[in-house]
Amino acid sequence: MLLRVGIALAAVAAIVFGVTRLATTHACEDAQAHPLTSVDELLAKCHGSLPLATGSVALVKAGRTADAARLADTAARRQPDDYISWLAVAGVRAARGDQAGATRARERARELNPLAAALQRR
Repeated sequence: MLLRVGIALAAVAAIVFGVTRLATTHACEDAQAHPLTSVDELLAKCHGSLPLATGSVALVKAGRTADAARLADTAARRQPDDYISWLAVAGVRAARGDQAGATRARERARELNPLAAALQRR
């Protein structure tokens, strides 16, 4: 009897965790769908670095380098071992005319993933 209660409680906890996690994922996906209008939502609702890094690319293309820098820098702070975040930082810095900063960020990305095709020396 006690074992059944324990299993039922574990199942309820798993369901609650899954529903909560799914809601968080949907909130991030909604913010990702409109990165040009929801920079603050991306920062608040997306906990990984990839949505921020990809959002920064869209903002650079739209000429909004200050917002792009917020996303890319936050991505690199949240996951400093993610080479894609550092590529985003490099792209933003290059777009803002900071070639030295772009080079440093690209080198950091290369240190993290020397086999990435985007980072191969030509």
